[in-house]
Amino acid sequence: MSVRRLCLAMLSAGDATGYEIRKESTSGCFSYFEDASYGSIYPALAKLEADGLVTMREERLPGKPARKVYSITQAGRAALLDMLQEELPPDIFRSPFLLVAMCANQAGGAAIRRALDQQIEQTRSKLNQLSELRSRLPDTPATKGMLWSICFGIDCMTRKIEYLEANRAELETIADGNAAQEKALQSSRHRWPPNKQALTNGASSMRVNFSVLLAAGIAGGVGLWMWSGTLVVGGLGDEAHAAPPLPRGRTLRM
Repeated sequence: MSVRRLCLAMLSAGDATGYEIRKESTSGCFSYFEDASYGSIYPALAKLEADGLVTMREERLPGKPARKVYSITQAGRAALLDMLQEELPPDIFRSPFLLVAMCANQAGGAAIRRALDQQIEQTRSKLNQLSELRSRLPDTPATKGMLWSICFGIDCMTRKIEYLEANRAELETIADGNAAQEKALQSSRHRWPPNKQALTNGASSMRVNFSVLLAAGIAGGVGLWMWSGTLVVGGLGDEAHAAPPLPRGRTLRM
C-alpha cells in the first residue's frame, strides 16, 4: 500500500514518466517518505493502471524510444484521499553509522573518524539537495505542504550536522581510549613469559631498589636489618631490640 500511495501522491502533483517516478522515489526528494525499491515501482504502476487509478500514454520522440507517461484519474485522487486518512505506522529510522558509533570502543579511532567524516559529508549533501529544491519550488497554496515538509527535513539535517561536529571529540576519545588499552594489552602479551636475562635484570633492579630503601631508612633514623632470620628494629643512638615474631597473616606497621 505504501508504494501505491507514494506513486499516487507524486502523480497528484503532475504527470510523470515511469523513469521519473522511479528516480524520485528511490534517490530524489520523494525517497524520504516510503521504502520503495527499483523493482517495486513498475509493478505498482501497472496495478494502479489495472485498477483504473492511473492512465498511461506513450509519447514518441524523434530518435528516442517511446516513453510511458502516467496520469492520475479522478478515481485515483479519491483513492489517494482515502489512503491519506489511514492511521500511519511509526516512522522507521535505521542508521549503519549509529551501529559503528555504538561499537566505538571496539572500532578504534581511525574507523570512527572515517565514519564521522562520511556521515557529515553525506548529510551535508542531502541538506544541499533539499535547500536547492526549496529554492526552486514556488510558494503557492498547492505547494505549502511540500515546502513545510522540506523545511522540516532541512532543520533535522542541520541539527544533525551540528550535533556531530560538536560531539565528535567525545566519540573519538572513547575509540582512542580503547585502542590505547588494547595496544598496552598486546604489548604485555608479547613480553610474557620473560626470558632469563629479563629475570636477571629484574632481580638486580630489586637489589638496587632495596639498597636505596635501606639507605633511606637509616638516614631517617630507623634501621632495618635481617639477622639470623629475625627482623631487628633500632633507632640511631638507641639500643637495638628484636621485634617479636609476627602472627601468620599479619604485617608489621612502622
